[in-house]
Amino acid sequence: MSSDTWSTKSNFPYDSLWRASAGFCNQNGDLVFGRSPSNEDHNEFFKYHPSDNSWDQLYTFPGPGRVNSSLSALMGILIVTCGLDSIGDSKNDIWQYDTLTGIWHQLSSIPAIERRGGIAFTTATSLYYTTAIDSNDQRLIETWKCESPAMLVEESDFSTSIHPNPIQDQLTISSYRLQLKSNCRIYDMNGIEIVNETIEGSKTIDFSDYSSVVCVLIISSSKRVFRKKLMKI
Repeated sequence: MSSDTWSTKSNFPYDSLWRASAGFCNQNGDLVFGRSPSNEDHNEFFKYHPSDNSWDQLYTFPGPGRVNSSLSALMGILIVTCGLDSIGDSKNDIWQYDTLTGIWHQLSSIPAIERRGGIAFTTATSLYYTTAIDSNDQRLIETWKCESPAMLVEESDFSTSIHPNPIQDQLTISSYRLQLKSNCRIYDMNGIEIVNETIEGSKTIDFSDYSSVVCVLIISSSKRVFRKKLMKI
């Protein structure tokens, strides 16, 4: 396919939303919130699959619809920041959506006045949020940083053995809870997925081709998610 060309894809099949929030995570497009032509603010969450040109509706945001939020991706986690809800209140809250489990978690709010329409971006393990309009309609130039929001929700009841850490050439993962198939993903600190494999009982992963790197291991089953920071030396 030649570069710098456009082609039509599947239409968004739910409503002609605007002021929605969008991002890209785990090779899929994500869209949440938005206002319909009837001025209804939505709280549904949608995913676009480029591989087969299809849309799905996923787990609804656990609160009123909103607009003018920011959606960011960090190590397989989607993060919603601030916005304006359906009753006209600006927000300073931060929410995390785990794409592996479909569960929403509320994180620590920005410790400042409520705001909407700002810009969010991620670097390594951190979330940044800058500019915006506050609840008094004042334009802001502040920049806020949240350290490691994707690591805040950790399930420790996996009884999982992970060794060695630091890693030299191979990493072995085993757990009696992994007798059923579980998904194993490893991200580097730039949020790039470097491993995506299935575990059933135990797994040995070859790291010999990787140079020194700090990374995050995420193991997920239908009911649990386990996260751990690793180091390759």
